[in-house]
Amino acid sequence: MTVWGELAALTAAMVWAIGALVYANLGATLSPLTINVAKGLVAVPFLAIAIGVMAVPIPVLSPTDWLWLTLSGFIGITLGDSAFLQALPQLGPRRLLVLETLAPVFATILATIFLQELLTLPRLGAIALVVSGVVWVLRERPYGDRADFPVTRSAVGWGILAALCQAVGVVLSRAALANSDLDPLWSSLWRIGVGVGILWLVAGRSRLVAPLAALKLRPWLNLVGAALLTTFLGIWLQQTALKLSPAGIAQTLTATSPIFILLITALQGKPLPLGAVGGVILALGGVALLFLNP
Repeated sequence: MTVWGELAALTAAMVWAIGALVYANLGATLSPLTINVAKGLVAVPFLAIAIGVMAVPIPVLSPTDWLWLTLSGFIGITLGDSAFLQALPQLGPRRLLVLETLAPVFATILATIFLQELLTLPRLGAIALVVSGVVWVLRERPYGDRADFPVTRSAVGWGILAALCQAVGVVLSRAALANSDLDPLWSSLWRIGVGVGILWLVAGRSRLVAPLAALKLRPWLNLVGAALLTTFLGIWLQQTALKLSPAGIAQTLTATSPIFILLITALQGKPLPLGAVGGVILALGGVALLFLNP
């Protein structure tokens, strides 16, 4: 097994970290539903252009693979991304990202049961190190997250639902990608198209267009930039990782976004708690083990 899948997953985590900082600010002016649809509408034409420029052939898939991919878009994007964006203003980034560390655990369990992707003990240990390091970093509150977010059952429920949907979407994508010659660009386009299309039908055009039309230029540019990073490039990288790596490992590495947020914080000149640095070292040790135990 090559390391390209793992590298794609880590790069996806990095671009999602940058996008998360932008979405946290946009959440004050746009609803989770509007953000979710808008980022998909930005990404779809760019994915189509990339497919055309790279001359990626139309995939020939079995009906079962098309079904898995469609369900992956519905569960992972329509439900999962909406749940994540719903929980974000209620829990705050730190608490929500702690809950999101459940996603690699869910993905590993589901992939073992449904895909028979049995991981070796060293790789399971590496996953545990990465998740532990991420939780450690998040407990230190290194990036200015407020401590006064009200913790409600509803908010926690949205966060857990987001993690579960993310894991299910990952495993379904892996099922379609691993058993066919499906290119990650096509799987990204299909998943996002399905996810955004369902949201558009459910919400209605007027409910979505009006808030976007009211945005000023600066928020619009931020939204487009974040969408290109997270939904166009990020999901393309995630699908590439799932094509080349087991679902549990791909999901674990894409869940390292908080580590990259911490590094961005350091580059901004903000002080880092010593415990957060320890969490980074622990997580990086787990990442190294994943690369050393193919």
